[in-house]
Amino acid sequence: MDDIEKNEFLREQLDLLKRKKTDEDLEWQDVADFRFEFNGDLEHRDTVRKGSKLLYEYIDAGWVNEPVETEDDSNNTELIKMRKEKIKLSDARVEYNRLIRQEARKESYADMVKRIICENVEPINIPVHYTLFNSSTDLLCHLTDVHCGIEIHNWKNDFDEDILKKYKRGYFIEWRIADKHKAERFNCFDYVVDTNKSNDPKMISSDTFIDSLKQLAQKPFRTVPYFDPGVWGGQWMKEVCNLDVNQPNYAWSFDGVPEENSILFDYDGVTVELPAMDLVLYQPKELLGEQVYSRFGAEFPIRFDFLDTMEGQNLSLQVHPLTEYIKKNFGMSYTQDESYYILDAKEDAHVYLGLKEGIQPNEMISDLESAQRGEIVFDADKYINKFPAKKHDHFLIPAGTCHCSGKNAMVLEISATPYIFTFKLWDWQRLGLDGLPRPINIEHGKHVIQWDRTTKWVKENLVNATYEVKEEGNDCKIEHTGLHELEFIETRRYTINNDSLHKTHGTVNMLNLIDGKSAIIEGNFEPFIVHYAETFIIPASINEYTIKPYDCDEVKVLKAYVRS
Repeated sequence: MDDIEKNEFLREQLDLLKRKKTDEDLEWQDVADFRFEFNGDLEHRDTVRKGSKLLYEYIDAGWVNEPVETEDDSNNTELIKMRKEKIKLSDARVEYNRLIRQEARKESYADMVKRIICENVEPINIPVHYTLFNSSTDLLCHLTDVHCGIEIHNWKNDFDEDILKKYKRGYFIEWRIADKHKAERFNCFDYVVDTNKSNDPKMISSDTFIDSLKQLAQKPFRTVPYFDPGVWGGQWMKEVCNLDVNQPNYAWSFDGVPEENSILFDYDGVTVELPAMDLVLYQPKELLGEQVYSRFGAEFPIRFDFLDTMEGQNLSLQVHPLTEYIKKNFGMSYTQDESYYILDAKEDAHVYLGLKEGIQPNEMISDLESAQRGEIVFDADKYINKFPAKKHDHFLIPAGTCHCSGKNAMVLEISATPYIFTFKLWDWQRLGLDGLPRPINIEHGKHVIQWDRTTKWVKENLVNATYEVKEEGNDCKIEHTGLHELEFIETRRYTINNDSLHKTHGTVNMLNLIDGKSAIIEGNFEPFIVHYAETFIIPASINEYTIKPYDCDEVKVLKAYVRS
């Protein structure tokens, strides 16, 4: 875009923003469409709305002038004429897009039928054992999309509502309600339809759906990993996980989080994608084991995910709530205890963990609040311990401990999974990918920080608290690496050269290949091969299994399970 084109773009965009303040028919999608026409960047309407907020303040204050015309532009009558024509076309396009959305929002036949039924038919509570449809011509189809799109369509079509509010409402309320509703009706479905890919639905029968879940609960499996960028994201996963090198970074990967991930089934060459939570909800005892199920219900209690800050930035300084606090304030029966296992690191990698000796709580909270108001820059090094981090270090993080990974670390985060309850305390003066400050939760955080977890205690209890252990029938090197006694997850590291025997003892095992090219898992099931940095799950229904190197001489595996 040359200077003349850029001036036209800025002039027309400014005119559009000014008109939107008085024209109710103009919507943020119009502005997003306009920007796409000029620069080719596909932006969400919420991103454009948020990015325009600051500009409106300057417009209202009268500080925004018309773009300065270049000499060539002002003297070229042809260009001026073309600009006027372009404005006319832009106005026509805005009106055209508005009409399309207006038609799209009209009540569909399905919505009309649903409205008529809701207005005229009293709701009934259908017992789980009740046969929903008796007619031979009626069918019940379950359409699944692995929790996609919920930030747009949940509850009401309020397109301009803050996307973070919609996401949280979907995450904490609607997903859980929908899962509960679905779990009560698994046996009522006639068909299940995979609608994850637009215009490419795939339908399987209820019998096939149920049988597939039962089979999967008897063998090792992986979930479909999910990768996402972030303001602090790094470059490690691009290479190791074979991701798009053109993306600026990847921050998170959920790999082995049934609440977030999906599972794939192959039916004669046709791949069907379903939520991994379907397996947890339909086969909880077979997957989790009796003890874990009796303690957590149909919830998967262990979470493996990646945090990539290699050539990136520090994570936000944060703390997780204590069990008492999360139960009292959020209704959860357990909290997010966690740990950082360092898969890889550069020489200057480090982890912030715990408090320094002799700090004053009131002073630290006051500085955090002042930093949040923009009055000072919070001095994390004054209050928080900063430990060097190297490959295969393991930092334990029981709830109530201030922490974050520094830059240039590749973290395998192992944690409990009560959804997402993280209280951010400080975010290093940066904005989110949407150009706005990220949410900070000092008010919650200050009530759960454990002020006695200072340098000496942290070094003795939370940094590489590793020792060797023995397991019957397994002669490889086995090390207990965590978690802390305050946490319910046990983690063990196995260095394997030959066959290594593992027993589940009736509880689900979650593992990651933390070193070595690949490994093969064998037992009373088809051999299962995993590769470096991949997470896999061994259901509790498998009594024992073996792991050995595959196409390499030695591997390291990190295993997590719920302590009995």
